[in-house]
Amino acid sequence: VLGDQPWPIPPDTALYISVIESGPKIIGLKTEMDDSNPPREIQSGSGLYDVRIELYSLVPGKEARTRRMEVGMALASFAAQQAMAASSCQISRILEPVDASESEGAGQVFKYVIHVNVTALFQKIKTSMPYFDKFNGATEDGTANPPQETING
Repeated sequence: VLGDQPWPIPPDTALYISVIESGPKIIGLKTEMDDSNPPREIQSGSGLYDVRIELYSLVPGKEARTRRMEVGMALASFAAQQAMAASSCQISRILEPVDASESEGAGQVFKYVIHVNVTALFQKIKTSMPYFDKFNGATEDGTANPPQETING
């Protein structure tokens, strides 16, 4: 369940998990041009996301309380490490689950909140850079270009 979507409190005692992402906070941006012909513009950057994972279960269900430590173990597993490497991201600062249990309506809700930081890399490659051809005053149709002899002198 995504945390920012409206959803009713479930009638059963199963475990429910919601994920809420905020960000990114831009850490760095870089633009470079490679040596290919025609040249390509490569833009890359990194961002820091704050992700909140919430576990819920209604009493008498104890799933959220008994399984709250499994989130950290899953995020630190080898499978998660491989998925992060394939996705160019890194999960760090996995905090302890915080007990946010409360009464909801006529029942008790076991609720635990876990905050993690996710650093993600992103890249965009532009294959055409038409603005390099227009420094000499050219228009889209090329009518304002000076003759080649004038340019070469």
